[in-house]
Amino acid sequence: MESLHHAADIKSTIAAARPATEKWTPLRDSLSGETGEFYFGTFGENSSGIDKRVLVAAPAYLAAGSPLQEPTDLLDRRCLVHDAQPEWVFSSDDTPIVLRPPPAATSDSMGFLLQSCIAGGGVALLPAYVCQPSVAVGRLVELLPGWEIPPYEMMLIFPNLKNQSKAQAAFRDYVNTFDFSAFAVGR
Repeated sequence: MESLHHAADIKSTIAAARPATEKWTPLRDSLSGETGEFYFGTFGENSSGIDKRVLVAAPAYLAAGSPLQEPTDLLDRRCLVHDAQPEWVFSSDDTPIVLRPPPAATSDSMGFLLQSCIAGGGVALLPAYVCQPSVAVGRLVELLPGWEIPPYEMMLIFPNLKNQSKAQAAFRDYVNTFDFSAFAVGR
């Protein structure tokens, strides 16, 4: 119960400084067998730059096929899909389109998906901070810019505060105050 009390203190402190940070939930550490609680917090709107996702492909891949006009055109393309994001959602005029593109490749590594996309392996839906440098130098092209893609929710998971090291606390504070908007494409 003491760790739940600390979570409430942290939540109120962060909420006062960053009103967009809302979700704080205790999690049991079932893997290590420890009796403490684990907590996660979502990064709020103040860090929405890291949350932006961008649909991208290499110019050479795009030159080999017909242009993409709308999200359903992706069903006929080679899609590079992250394991945790098998559904791709697009919206225009408040009309959402939910796709499960048939993957040409799947991975839990954003780096693998980025490099595969740059090599011409297909179309990928990546966080802006991952693909922005490649878009900036022309190795990748942003696709379907007229369609909105919901942001990717980032979470920070940490053990109870009672046993938290100074390094863990410093990292948590740094992430919670960092301005990720510099990584956003098209801002």
